Amino acid sequence: MKNCKNLKLTFQFASIFPAWGRICRIAKATFQCPPEGEKDGDEFFNEWRDKFTGLYATNGAVIGFLARSSVAENDEPDLFIFGVPGAFTGYYTDWSKEAVEPPHDKWTWLLLKAHARFRGQVTLRSNDPLDPPLVDFNYFERDQNGALTPSAEKDLQAMREGVGIIKRLLRGEQHQLPLHPDCMEGVDLESDEGIDKFVQDRAWGHHASCTCKIGGDDDKDAVLDPSFRVRGVKGLRVVDASVFPRIPGFFVVMPIYMIAEKAADAILADAN
Repeated sequence: MKNCKNLKLTFQFASIFPAWGRICRIAKATFQCPPEGEKDGDEFFNEWRDKFTGLYATNGAVIGFLARSSVAENDEPDLFIFGVPGAFTGYYTDWSKEAVEPPHDKWTWLLLKAHARFRGQVTLRSNDPLDPPLVDFNYFERDQNGALTPSAEKDLQAMREGVGIIKRLLRGEQHQLPLHPDCMEGVDLESDEGIDKFVQDRAWGHHASCTCKIGGDDDKDAVLDPSFRVRGVKGLRVVDASVFPRIPGFFVVMPIYMIAEKAADAILADAN
């Protein structure tokens, strides 16, 4: 088994931006079920109940859009910005309960950095297979002098520009949404230095990928052969997000469907 130094995670950071007076376009939304024993809720609940359409028929993300930073490569968007009603600040025990706790007066803008350049590392902690491995995400990599590497500078610049977009959204056309006093106290979003510190302090990752790279026989870093077989191990294939050489865009589910189809073809070909 190989000890590969190419774990990569897409990462995003979340901050809570509550609209204490509600957001104008969803001013009548309560984001809650009717009281026990009552059939009708707010107009959006009733629409969802009767037609399965409307605001409450979404997956929770009310709005989202792609953006391209000044350091994007190949002219591809590298930022995804989306808004959700609730306090979504990452994944941890009971996060889903806390995200929708009353009062329902919070709104979260999330910024996801796609095509991140950092490369983490996974190493064995011991020879005990039940011992969790050592995982180094290597966010915002620094050199031996403590300075950000050129790749980390670009990732941070893209995130800084994404924060600028969200700041414009917060200002709005009718009224500015206040930052949450509990989660955003002391945060400086007016200077580049403050934004950079905010991003580095609040960044969190999801959709770990790229720890078992697939590749040809001439690729010394490829853990898997082109048929998803683990090199040096009989009867073992890997078919999940770990096979990608690089992070495949924004979200990994569609690429995983594609590699699953490729793996099915490879397994059938070997069986025949």
